[in-house]
Amino acid sequence: MKTCSLLIVLGLVYVASYLMAVAALADYRPVSDTSAPEGPTISTAPRYFQPVDPSAPRSPTTPTGTRRGGCFAGDTAPSIFAPNRFVGLTASAQPTLTWFLPDDDSVPVEFSVYTIEPSGDYGLVHLQMLPYTPGINQYQLPVELAPDTRYLWQLVLQCNPNRPSSALIYEAELEFAPPVENAMPEGATVLELSKTYAKAGYWYDAISVLGQGQQSDVADMRAALLNDLVLAETALDSSNSQ
Repeated sequence: MKTCSLLIVLGLVYVASYLMAVAALADYRPVSDTSAPEGPTISTAPRYFQPVDPSAPRSPTTPTGTRRGGCFAGDTAPSIFAPNRFVGLTASAQPTLTWFLPDDDSVPVEFSVYTIEPSGDYGLVHLQMLPYTPGINQYQLPVELAPDTRYLWQLVLQCNPNRPSSALIYEAELEFAPPVENAMPEGATVLELSKTYAKAGYWYDAISVLGQGQQSDVADMRAALLNDLVLAETALDSSNSQ
């Protein structure tokens, strides 16, 4: 069972760090900045991804991921590429999960996955210590997920291993929803695959298939997906507040 407090990155802390990571990765420039050179801009409407029948997370919604104890004092914060206002879907039983780490303090990285039982209890499925690598990171689960089961994946950055309370916790829920049929076009490019997954509502596959590449077209697609995710979560917030 889970032994540490399970939290989800929410609220202004999440959005601020999320957008800072996006900006650092994709060189975002506001549409109104006419003095900036041409480059990807923040769209006000989703271009590729919108969640399909989104489900609310079951986990607690206390904000986390704040900087404490001198950990990550730079301008760019760590960020996981995952929704937190709804449960992200994957078409793969062994999905690849993606996050960003700044070129800052090198700290131990703990990756874990838990089942979320109907009772509200958590069961450990996988735990792995990973090296700290600045930039975009990816990790494919070595275990298979069961369909129609809610999972929580967690990234713990141990700012001070001797003081567990100083750890930064980033987490999100996911669910394996096998596609009814294989809609992937034969010989599709990475961008085409990403767009197909995004259109079908498979967030984790749309973002992970882009890999860690920084080619301009891949970086633009990644930036567009992250922007779509922010728009989708903002729309859900607005609808829930009405």
